[in-house]
Amino acid sequence: MASIEKTTVMRDSEQQGTRPQERSVSQFVVRGTIFRTMTFALTALVGLLLMPFIVHSLGNRSYGMWALVGSILNYFSLFDLGISSAVERFVSRALGQEDIPAANTIISSATFLFTGLGLALITLVILTSVSIPFLIHDTHDGILLGQIILIVGLGLGFTFPGRVFEGLFSAQLRQDVLSTVWIIVLICRTLIIIMVLRLGWGLKGLALATSISIVVRYVILIALGRKSHPWLSISLHLCRRHRIQELLGYGLVGFLNRIGDFLRFHLDNIVIGSFLGLTPITLYTIPVKLLEYFTNFMLSAVGFVAPVFSRYEGLGESKALKNRFLDITRVSTIAATFVGSSLLFYGKPFITRWMGEAYTSSYDVLLMLGVPAIFSLMSNPSISLLYGISKHHYYTIANILEGFTNLSLSLLLVRQYGIYGVALGTAIPMIIFKLGIQPIYTCRSIKLDLRRYYRILFFTTLKSFLPIMVYYMAIQRLLGPTFISMFPIWIGQTILFLPIAWRYILRPRDRRTIKSALSPDRTVRCS
Repeated sequence: MASIEKTTVMRDSEQQGTRPQERSVSQFVVRGTIFRTMTFALTALVGLLLMPFIVHSLGNRSYGMWALVGSILNYFSLFDLGISSAVERFVSRALGQEDIPAANTIISSATFLFTGLGLALITLVILTSVSIPFLIHDTHDGILLGQIILIVGLGLGFTFPGRVFEGLFSAQLRQDVLSTVWIIVLICRTLIIIMVLRLGWGLKGLALATSISIVVRYVILIALGRKSHPWLSISLHLCRRHRIQELLGYGLVGFLNRIGDFLRFHLDNIVIGSFLGLTPITLYTIPVKLLEYFTNFMLSAVGFVAPVFSRYEGLGESKALKNRFLDITRVSTIAATFVGSSLLFYGKPFITRWMGEAYTSSYDVLLMLGVPAIFSLMSNPSISLLYGISKHHYYTIANILEGFTNLSLSLLLVRQYGIYGVALGTAIPMIIFKLGIQPIYTCRSIKLDLRRYYRILFFTTLKSFLPIMVYYMAIQRLLGPTFISMFPIWIGQTILFLPIAWRYILRPRDRRTIKSALSPDRTVRCS
């Protein structure tokens, strides 16, 4: 009876153009996308509501210091050494091969590595917090900066071993678990921030809220990971030298890639602070924060698919891997064009209403960074692909070169053009590398016709942008710097765009995949 039901499911799946295993993966991808997008929406909403409160509570100078502290603290996360992505990659492959002992040795080895790295990070945090007051001219600012680094840095260091469980859930495409935990932490963090700022605790209160949220998140992940994986065994006896070498070898490339990301995104505030002072950092951070929400939306939608490509590679299905990559690229292009264009069209009145007229000049930075960000995020699936099939070495080299080019141009232009020079220093290399260089290596890695890839990017972008542009030209006279004006107009744009994208931009295969993934899973296991 079970075999009959299994045969029926296989036949039905083949009629829908999707095999059972492929359909199961599609279900996890689409459902994971829904959870991640909902999480992003809630995070963005909280952030948009909270940022004006924080800025006006602290003042421009103090908020500029908090943004600078955030850039510095981000460098501590480099202690990850790319091992989180390595855990996701190799655990996903092991579970795809149903090799539980291998998964346990990978997880145990990674836990051992993270414990050592966490202790090293704690040591560095203490040394930094003690020494930094001697490196800053203003003694009061130096002491405060050291205290903030100590509060948040200790939270990061103590929770490093918990990153293994984050990688475990990601390897299984369990974005529902990760999203639920994040929402719980987000609510706690928001309530704590409001409380500490109303009590007048200032920057120290923000640091405390951030540190508590980090600890709570990983404690929950560890508890859920232990409970939901009865097969999981973490022991020093399961650590294997070849597993450690494998994790470090894969992670090293990811680590170097993250250095490139930090050069591209987290040095701008330091450059501005060094040459222009703390206050301009706030003006620059506002558009960067909006683009950060844009980036997070794209990562929520299509940024967690590396395990999918890993599984196709493990099964030796190169044709399915190419088709899935192109399908995800098409969806990514539609989403990037829709959200990015909306950000550029409605950005100025939104910033005016959101932060106040004094911050309207930030829109110029948004324009300069927004266009290259759209092109960059269109090609984001190619990064997941390269990581998923362990061919991300070239991307790492290109990313580091882009980062150094970014830094060099920013330093060259900041004296003459201020924050606009820093924005140009970021925008120019982004367009060259993400739209020109990255696609070439990606297509060569999977033997995909480059012209086919560019055709999909060009025509999907054109089909997505034209209806948005026509709609904006029709309603721009009605657009004003009020939420009552902006939100109904944007909702109307969304209502008009979605059926156009579904009917005329997505291909029939894309629609079948989405429908199949959203339908109830009728797969019956054989007894």
